[in-house]
Amino acid sequence: MLDMLTPDARGACPGYGEERGAPAGRPVPRAVPAGAACREAARRRGTAGREAGIAAEEIAERLYARRHARVLARRWTCREGELDLVCRDGAELVFVEVRQRRSRGEAGASVSRAKWRRLERAAFRYMISENIGIDTFMRFDLVLVDRAGGAEIVENAGQDNEQ
Repeated sequence: MLDMLTPDARGACPGYGEERGAPAGRPVPRAVPAGAACREAARRRGTAGREAGIAAEEIAERLYARRHARVLARRWTCREGELDLVCRDGAELVFVEVRQRRSRGEAGASVSRAKWRRLERAAFRYMISENIGIDTFMRFDLVLVDRAGGAEIVENAGQDNEQ
């Protein structure tokens, strides 16, 4: 088993790597300790990314509000995946994927075909759960957010990845 703990997590997890009878100088493969210190170390590592994602979604929400679109759901989840935003833009139902990276180009390149398929399945699950007819016009938009807070909406972005 490979050692998956980062150096920060090793320091936060007392007793990591110590085992009775272990040969000197050799790491002992073992499960990651489930102590409170390890959970706290993992929580700290994920907090910055989670906060950046939430901030990017808020930027996207403001962009759609300026277009007079109504937000129906934020971070809607099901077993197929998560929909960052679901909006009503006139007669269209809009499923929005928000991507935040160093640059908008990096953000756009970070969405794979598999991700679009998961978004489509989640969108249909949303429509079923909300009793929205399958004949409803819909589109899949991508909102690209860079670190400076600049953002742009790419409408019908999901269609570009069909093959």
